[in-house]
Amino acid sequence: EKGLVTESVELENQLRTYFNLSETTASARAKETLEEVAKKFDAEWLIDGELVNKPAIDDALGSIMKDKLLNQQLCVDVMEWPFSDGTAVTDPGHRMIYVGGYKDRGPDTGGPSYYAQLTKYSFLKGQLNKLHINNAELYAGTFQKGDKTYAAMVIIF
Repeated sequence: EKGLVTESVELENQLRTYFNLSETTASARAKETLEEVAKKFDAEWLIDGELVNKPAIDDALGSIMKDKLLNQQLCVDVMEWPFSDGTAVTDPGHRMIYVGGYKDRGPDTGGPSYYAQLTKYSFLKGQLNKLHINNAELYAGTFQKGDKTYAAMVIIF
């Protein structure tokens, strides 16, 4: 099945360690979310092996958040696999990761709002630490699109 993700426990463990997410679980919801990302993924999302700020990414990931992740944050990274410069978790300092959310702060605020940005892995790690978040939903794996293999990960908190 096109877009079907094969779990990578090794990548999940590396991400769990890097982000200090000691209470993280590989949830069914995170897997479903990553499978949705894989189905909507387009190779044009990547430039030089990294996600870039494109409306198509916001449209695809924004619709996933609106459907499944109200009032939570979604973090996504996708890269060609194998990654020529090592994996994101072996050298994450320079890599960018998509972080977005769809929040409903109540009727007095004019309704739900969507936000998204690309941020460095190191900044996200600092944010999670500052907010004392060590539990999240995480799923990482690989999928095929065309003749290429991609590694991808999702964190939901």
